[in-house]
Amino acid sequence: MSSEVQETFSCIAYAESRDKLVDTNQQTGAQGLYQIQVWLWQYARQFIPRIPPTPNQATRLQQDIVAAWFWYRNGGFLPEWSSDSQCLS
Repeated sequence: MSSEVQETFSCIAYAESRDKLVDTNQQTGAQGLYQIQVWLWQYARQFIPRIPPTPNQATRLQQDIVAAWFWYRNGGFLPEWSSDSQCLS
């Protein structure tokens, strides 16, 4: 993963949760560092072994792995982080 992609993930983590591993959006229910919807997290769990049931239960490394998996799977940051336009170049 390039340093540019890593920097974008850092920006997204700050924009979404202010770098908090355990964080829940009260309006959407999205959780964790990258504010991933629980249903999307459950989808990723089908393909990634040993990932806990929700983002808020995951370590930083586990959250990074799931976020990177979505990035790789989608060929970029969209649609998961489309609202973080300030981070996407």
